[in-house]
Amino acid sequence: MRDKIDKFSWAMEFVLGQEGGYSNDPRDPGGETNFGIAKKFHPNVDIKALTAGQAKMIYFGQYWRPARCPDMPAPVALAVMDMAVNCGSAKAAVR
Repeated sequence: MRDKIDKFSWAMEFVLGQEGGYSNDPRDPGGETNFGIAKKFHPNVDIKALTAGQAKMIYFGQYWRPARCPDMPAPVALAVMDMAVNCGSAKAAVR
């Protein structure tokens, strides 16, 4: 990884690959989701119209930075980011 932006981009490739695109499965407790961004947790976001770029901005501000991923080596940052997405950034953050 050359810098922190490359590290975030690398992590986003993984996260977006795992999270997939638009879904509105009634069995999903998060409800309507797109790129892993759930309407339940982001009620002011138009989930169906959400772009990958907008999702990345949400991930950066609400998961990547709060979990302190910029300060970690890339492999650790990826694991912590994945945990933050699935469990919340407060639980994933290394203090």
